Amino acid sequence: TLQDEDVRLCCCALEEDAVDAIGRCLSNDLEAVASQACPAIPTIRRVLLEGPSLGVAMSGSGPAVFALTRSHAEAEALRARAAGEAGWRSWVVSSLAGDGGLGEGM
Repeated sequence: TLQDEDVRLCCCALEEDAVDAIGRCLSNDLEAVASQACPAIPTIRRVLLEGPSLGVAMSGSGPAVFALTRSHAEAEALRARAAGEAGWRSWVVSSLAGDGGLGEGM
């Protein structure tokens, strides 16, 4: 669980469009439990963290895992690696704003 100071730092990172800091804020309290039910989650997380990624987290109650990248090109390289090495289904998406700010290349 994110503590108050962690939440404050994440909010500041979002306000400042500091993608590196946002990547470090990604977490999910359910990941440990979901990993017991789906042992592939830690493997997926490890592969995505090998990069190029700024942060990785499980989405919701799992087992979907996502990575935050700096650019569309980095996201596409990571997607291709994950699909090629492990055969995982993966997609490159971006924010609805699509303005080159947060979410560009996610």
